Amino acid sequence: MIILGIDVPGGVIGGFAVYDSRHDRMRSWGNIHAGKSEQDDYRQLVKVLRRRGYDVIAIEHPFLYRIAQFIGGVKMWATLHDVDWYMITTSSAQKTVFGHALRERRQTTTGREVSGNKEFVLDWAREQYGDKDSQIDQHVADAMLYAVGVAGRVSEKTMSTKKRPTSKAR
Repeated sequence: MIILGIDVPGGVIGGFAVYDSRHDRMRSWGNIHAGKSEQDDYRQLVKVLRRRGYDVIAIEHPFLYRIAQFIGGVKMWATLHDVDWYMITTSSAQKTVFGHALRERRQTTTGREVSGNKEFVLDWAREQYGDKDSQIDQHVADAMLYAVGVAGRVSEKTMSTKKRPTSKAR
């Protein structure tokens, strides 16, 4: 199954990833740059959506009003083009991919303890699907997480289990 994962731009930048669940590899990925207007933002999303060849669109569940309209736009586009879509929360994607929701913590240079979940997902994406030259940023890593999470939720085949990466966030 080919899944397009989308981390919609919340203001400035988002990401996308095209995941091939049969071969457990990412076919492509990149950033979605927000424009100067809402219309520009939709144009950027449509450019990504038009790259056909995927079976399902995996999109994050809205958690901010700023992204809800773009998620609605993706769902409308998918419906009009007869492409299945699946919304997934970050926590649900983490449970599917890692076996549990992340509760990673890290210490800042000032000694304050903060969440390390984002860094953990970024490390995982780079280790599992990147290479030495890949430019995987947090938005692309999130899109990868959504795509792999949805693959695990909708696929009848069991996904291959990979070792959990070591995280700098621990």
